[in-house]
Amino acid sequence: MTMVFFAMTIVGCKDDNRLEVSINSESTEVSLSLLTEVLSTFDIVSDLSSSNVLFVKKDKSLLPNGLVINYIDTTFQDGNGLKIELDFGDLGEEPHGQLCKDNKYRAGKMMITVNRPMSQLNATLEVSFSEEFPYYTGNGKKMVKLVGQMGLLRKSETEIILTIKDLTTSIEEKNHAIAATFLVQTLQDGGLGIVNDELSFSGTISVIDSTSGLLFSTTNPLIKNYALTSAKYILDGDLLAVLPETHSTMHVDFDPDKDRACDTKVALIVNGKRVIYTY
Repeated sequence: MTMVFFAMTIVGCKDDNRLEVSINSESTEVSLSLLTEVLSTFDIVSDLSSSNVLFVKKDKSLLPNGLVINYIDTTFQDGNGLKIELDFGDLGEEPHGQLCKDNKYRAGKMMITVNRPMSQLNATLEVSFSEEFPYYTGNGKKMVKLVGQMGLLRKSETEIILTIKDLTTSIEEKNHAIAATFLVQTLQDGGLGIVNDELSFSGTISVIDSTSGLLFSTTNPLIKNYALTSAKYILDGDLLAVLPETHSTMHVDFDPDKDRACDTKVALIVNGKRVIYTY
């Protein structure tokens, strides 16, 4: 069952509907965590591919120095595009995986195929995460396992469509199915790669487990700025979800203090009650 619980705080003798509570909704916590990990996986792929010269190592990059790039198909001339494997290494001991320059930890492998340079209109890029060699992303302690696919389509000079139709995630031995479609727009171009860019994400994401599911839609685009100090955070934006058991709506505000802070603090608003929440 998907539930959101509220704990009231009293300031003097007056009720304050801005509530400070600890995390107590597992479905919401997991959904927001998986959203950030999905977007951070887009980040690493976009950083590698967003240039006229594909897959060139850049001085300013989110990629770790220990990343191994295995080139399987290196030419577009054969008609089936480029194909490479990214190998972030084993999970190993805690902290698991490799520390990347956006302060995210990553491990495992992903396979990338692209039909033309991603700067070109209608270029398509497919990312595959196999069950045999899965990919992991997280904070070094809690790591999310990804198995399945995601796709990128170049819609215009400043727009990419991010699509996820068949992606299974595992976090702390619990599986979730992810489906998402986002329009990704470049608001600020920092040059080669994704570092110092600012992007917005508009669309929907659903997170479903064996007992329940949540569908989130953006009401204001999610904003990410790719300075190295802020790249792993969602700085601004709003989501709306319908809670399936109650038919109430839940509004998620990623910038409750209106300061675009580098944190995992959000405000949840359900039935007029506002909760400050970290995920």
